[in-house]
Amino acid sequence: MGELNDKIGESLSLKVSANPADPKASRTVEVRATSRPRIAGLMYDRWVAKNFQRVSELSKGKLGYIHIPSMDDNGLERFTRALYSDNFDKEAIVIDVRYNGGGYTHEQVLNYLGGKEHTLFRQRYGGQGLVLNFQDRKWTKPMIVLINNRSYSDAEIFPHAFRTLGLGKLVGQPTGGHVIGTRNIKLIDGSTFRVPRIGVITVKGVNMEKEGVVPDVFVEQHPDQLIRGIDAQLDKAVAILEQEVIVWKKMRAQVASTPGPDNPPGPSVTPGPVRDAPPVPKKD
Repeated sequence: MGELNDKIGESLSLKVSANPADPKASRTVEVRATSRPRIAGLMYDRWVAKNFQRVSELSKGKLGYIHIPSMDDNGLERFTRALYSDNFDKEAIVIDVRYNGGGYTHEQVLNYLGGKEHTLFRQRYGGQGLVLNFQDRKWTKPMIVLINNRSYSDAEIFPHAFRTLGLGKLVGQPTGGHVIGTRNIKLIDGSTFRVPRIGVITVKGVNMEKEGVVPDVFVEQHPDQLIRGIDAQLDKAVAILEQEVIVWKKMRAQVASTPGPDNPPGPSVTPGPVRDAPPVPKKD
């Protein structure tokens, strides 16, 4: 196999066979060699696309899916792009922080998710939308977070905060319990070591270095399921979220149909984009 080393960027012809004992079962394929990090990135993109497709299939296109790979600038950019492109028109979203090694952006992510509906524009010719500007758009609909034992550090602070703020439920496995701030020290010979310097404690006094975040709904991943491409945690999250969407829709319908001084009886309108703001009354 040594002839396959140092071939990054080159085209190679490989003969492959499902049955080496049968010469007729072999075939030749053309491949382009690439690096391990490049392959890892391609496999990650495929995994995310598969999860998005699975959520779409189970929900008939009504639910969205976002995986946050890391709690840093790169992960934040991927999150915001996914939120405002493929998912913002969905009825609810699954936010996945499994296999997330942590970082520092939990508060920025939470800021995008902490929106609450408070007032609505209703147009004369139909259409309804929230009273806000486009740059102020935040997620206001149901959501759920997926965690597992390989969610570390800031990917543990985020789901803890998500639940503490009442934004939704957590599904999966307890997180790793690896939340601590460290400092990197360099020695005179060029070697380095890290020293713990900051502990992270919940408002209930739990040391997050010693105790992982426990999900509301525990779902174990079994190797026999994973090898067959079955993600029981993802499927369970979708099932729970679909039920929460039903409850959310009923609550919204009750608010919209209840007469009051700020909501007089009138014909129903079909939800749609906000076209313009009501005119400001002129002073005499």
